[in-house]
Amino acid sequence: MEHPNELPAEFTRLTDEYGLAEMVKDHIASMTERYAVNCYNRIFATGEKTLVF
Repeated sequence: MEHPNELPAEFTRLTDEYGLAEMVKDHIASMTERYAVNCYNRIFATGEKTLVF
């Protein structure tokens, strides 16, 4: 929840109605494993510390 601007638009526009935590949870729940790994690597991974699918 430190990067709310990383949420896709369909989740961002619902944060006022449902709250940021709920939208983050729904976004994560809708991810495929490959998509989740790619998102993690894009946001957090540096150098050797990447997840591999």
